[in-house]
Amino acid sequence: MSDATARDIEGLSSEVSKMTTAGDKKPVDLTAFFGSSDDECPICLEKMDPITSGEKERRRFVCCGNFYCGNCAVRITEKAGEELAKLKQAIQQTGQVDQAKVKQFESLCNCCMCRAPLAGDPKDTFAQTMNHAKKNAAWAQLSIGHRYMDGIGVETNLVEAVRWFKLAAEQGHPWAMAKYGLCLFNGTGIGQSLPNAVVWYKRSADLGFAVAQTYLGSLYMLGQGVRKDPKEALRLFLLAANQGCSEAQNALGFCFASGDGVAQDLEHALHWYTKAAEQGDADAMWSVGKILLQHACAKNGDVTVIGTLPRAMKWFRKAASLGHANAIKSAAKYERESSMRCANCLKPKSENGSLSKCKKCKVMRYCSKDCQVAHWRAGHKQECCE
Repeated sequence: MSDATARDIEGLSSEVSKMTTAGDKKPVDLTAFFGSSDDECPICLEKMDPITSGEKERRRFVCCGNFYCGNCAVRITEKAGEELAKLKQAIQQTGQVDQAKVKQFESLCNCCMCRAPLAGDPKDTFAQTMNHAKKNAAWAQLSIGHRYMDGIGVETNLVEAVRWFKLAAEQGHPWAMAKYGLCLFNGTGIGQSLPNAVVWYKRSADLGFAVAQTYLGSLYMLGQGVRKDPKEALRLFLLAANQGCSEAQNALGFCFASGDGVAQDLEHALHWYTKAAEQGDADAMWSVGKILLQHACAKNGDVTVIGTLPRAMKWFRKAASLGHANAIKSAAKYERESSMRCANCLKPKSENGSLSKCKKCKVMRYCSKDCQVAHWRAGHKQECCE
């Protein structure tokens, strides 16, 4: 990405920040849902970051509802696994149960805060979470909604899922607001209502939830349930994308690639598509490959000669490995085309016999060592990638 493009993106983000903070409302306290940066992990006593949509920063004991940090969650799981392995090994070696090892393992199966047994399976987790949900804990109501929606520890019940999402949403939980809005938008477990979906999306988006900002941005871009407003859509996409939301980053990539609501700019499109692709978005991976080849064709007219193809193929192959149908086709197409001639001298395969493949990128082909060295020095060195 060029320095000019980087400055443009920084400028757009700054503009969005000004638009967002103009006439600011009093911030809403969301620490009851996500915690505070002043919170300490009760186990290691280290500071814990508030929860984001990835939920990697901290976990919750469903027995008592207390937070603990993500690092301790990993250590507890690893320690329990180690003690269980020791217990099994002792039984295999002696044929007897070592009660000391049993107690050591059991101690890891109890909550270190309330000493209650930790949930052993999805049904236990559902039951413990339901205890909190019935006491109006919004985080638990949201979790119960997801469990009814996906049939985790309980039979799937879409109507019940929506009921619990609504209860959590009415208590002000931004994630629940967006989820309830999505159910209204799709008519999942409840009668479809686009106007009500917009209301809940807006409430969640105003509280800064990136997923809701993306949903709402899509409606403004399409003019669904709201007046069509590409500028507002772009603002919402940028807000969400700057929080790391891959769906918003992908949406921005599309806007800049197609010129939908904004001037077409392939460098901006590539920037945002790449951000989404790096988070595992298969659609974005395929789009990165396409944009790279568009650049190559516009500049040189032949993607198999210049060095862009290896980078494009890297993303096509990654998306293909995730089952992306268009990426599978693209990877096969350019694999076939690159195998037909030497990337350096351009002589077709029929004139050169067999062609050797670059061992690193496994894309570019050469008729001789001399051609491979010449192509490497001509620019393949900078573009070659695994």
